[in-house]
Amino acid sequence: MKQVFLESHNIKNQHFGFGQFNYHLIKGLYNANIQDFKITLHVKDIAPLKEEFGTYFNYKTYHSLRRYPLFRIRKQYDVWHSLNQNIKIEPYHDIPYVLTVHDVNFIDEVSNDLNHEVNVRFQQKLNRSKAITYISEYAKKSTHDYFKVPDVPEHVIYNGNPIRAITLPEQHRPKLTSKRPFLFSIGEFTPRKNFHTLIEMLVHLPEFNLVLSGNNSTDYASTKLAQTISDLNLEERVIITGKLTISTSNITYNIVRLLSFHPYEKALEFLQSRLCDLENLFFFQITRRYPKLAEKMHFIGIIMSQSIWQIR
Repeated sequence: MKQVFLESHNIKNQHFGFGQFNYHLIKGLYNANIQDFKITLHVKDIAPLKEEFGTYFNYKTYHSLRRYPLFRIRKQYDVWHSLNQNIKIEPYHDIPYVLTVHDVNFIDEVSNDLNHEVNVRFQQKLNRSKAITYISEYAKKSTHDYFKVPDVPEHVIYNGNPIRAITLPEQHRPKLTSKRPFLFSIGEFTPRKNFHTLIEMLVHLPEFNLVLSGNNSTDYASTKLAQTISDLNLEERVIITGKLTISTSNITYNIVRLLSFHPYEKALEFLQSRLCDLENLFFFQITRRYPKLAEKMHFIGIIMSQSIWQIR
């Protein structure tokens, strides 16, 4: 029987995109009931996965030392699948290798110097790939724009949305929300998310509150973000909820009046994946440049640059 290795250690944090991607891919493979090859999951915490999926998968415990060449995994699997472009765990041997690319944001956010170690590492992953999958046409185009892509099979496979129904009552509202119409953004509270610019924008939108969700136990949240709220006297209009469950965030999407994402690639991923019927929704994007058109939209989004709201 063929042996397939999934480098899936990012499943450890399912409050992040990579964690969700890993989990739902693994769950999909489990539901597919594949019989002609055996999949090994590379994960830090085996117990909860083994409880859910049993012996359908093999499991190999993740150790951070495996990032270094001397400690790489030496078993020669028939296929090795690296589930995102940032993974530093690589096989010891030259074996068939599949790479999934979610984005190449590091070109803008880290360095556009192709000799930078991050870009060199990604180019090396491309070079060893025997097949490449992308989560969007935009991710594929961006990769080709900046890097040398080998002549191997390439496929675009959209993430989609695993939530088919909202199980909470229609009248349910999250505990920490707003009685007034509100703007909503969700994500890690880091400088690259630009949450402080939403707070600055709120001064120009007196009829709205702002709800921010995600991991707010960061230096950026306690310094730049908190200072901006205080300086503008917006403590009563900015509501920080912390992390949300999937069901609660789904409800929030359906009662919000306006959404914001940064960077804009996250906005396109959201537009491509949402299956809920969101009516009368405006979509605001803080970005340095105008994005490409979304490939698969289930509703209309309005994408704006940072300077437009200042003209209001």
